[in-house]
Amino acid sequence: MKVCAVISEFDPFHNGHLVPLAEAIKQGYTHTVAIMSGNWTQRGEPAMFSKYARAEAAVRCGFDLVLELPAPYAISSSERFAFGGVSLAASLGCVEGLCFGSETADLELICHTAQMMDKPNVKRRIDELTKLGESYPAARQKALEVFSPESIRLVSAPNDILGIDYIRAIKKLGSSIVPIAAKRRGVSHDSSKPSAHFASATYLREIIRNGGFMESYMPEDSITVFRRELADGHVSGGMDSLSSAVFTKIRLMNKQDLSDYPDCSSGLGDRIWNAAANAGSIDDLYALAKSKNFTMSRVKRAVAAIMLGIKSGTNLIPVPYAHILAIGKHGDDILKAISSSSDLHISDSTRRLADINAECARFAEIETRASELQAISMITIPPMGSESNNRLLHL
Repeated sequence: MKVCAVISEFDPFHNGHLVPLAEAIKQGYTHTVAIMSGNWTQRGEPAMFSKYARAEAAVRCGFDLVLELPAPYAISSSERFAFGGVSLAASLGCVEGLCFGSETADLELICHTAQMMDKPNVKRRIDELTKLGESYPAARQKALEVFSPESIRLVSAPNDILGIDYIRAIKKLGSSIVPIAAKRRGVSHDSSKPSAHFASATYLREIIRNGGFMESYMPEDSITVFRRELADGHVSGGMDSLSSAVFTKIRLMNKQDLSDYPDCSSGLGDRIWNAAANAGSIDDLYALAKSKNFTMSRVKRAVAAIMLGIKSGTNLIPVPYAHILAIGKHGDDILKAISSSSDLHISDSTRRLADINAECARFAEIETRASELQAISMITIPPMGSESNNRLLHL
């Protein structure tokens, strides 16, 4: 048995998500585990569809096992998102490869850039530029222009950026996992237009929110799952549906307490509090908090962390457990391998995981909060307790 991991969101699962799966098989891997964001995403908002629906689509479309990437990593920057996913993959003890989508598929250059990003002179220059008021992405690009100009084309490509951070995380953790770059096909990460049989998740979410559904860009088994969810009204309206909750939460907080949350340092917490005090909508809040050195993505992730009660430092440790979301046709093989090669706590129940120790309880509490907030953002609000009441899909 040879196991490959793929880290993703699958919101929703589309044809492009089959590409790293196919590449892993092409590279000789016999089993695949998806490490998937839970009910909140790196966009800083609830996933459009529940994690259980997305996990079901993944195993019905060929993945053997789906594990949850906990919210503290899932809503974080590329570096912390990658660290969470890689730390979980490494902790399983049986994962040999990590396949990721890539705009360039130039693994040699991606590895080189990852190495350069951890050079002291590059890190020092990035720190200097951010202290001068540059956003992190702008500071990173300016530093690489000096120390590794050949890397510039990578840091404007979202999947290549993640690839760089996956490789940095592999090195940081001392893991032997082998990175595999699968050429992204058809469209870019957030493209507003489809191409051939490929469309970005961003495009598909927009179509779905406007009452459409694009079957030609999704596998048949995925279509079945998400059509069912739509029929039941189990689709999130995003942060617009939580705007009252956001304003209530932030306006009732003390301004100084916001500095306890990730990405809220260097004055962003103050900007978010002031924006919430004056904005008339969630989009206004984001626009008022954004600045030259605080990107829109950072603002959205910070607001998400505040809503979920995720304090700074939570995502600096390896993922403390493995939460099973779905088991595919050969998932039991992977679970047996994990049990014999790892002492990581693994279960399909966050309630049971919460009983292990204080660290696990803290993460499980965050996941419960994330699930309830996503639930109340849906068109048809499901009963309370979705985190513990969903039945595990076991093909």
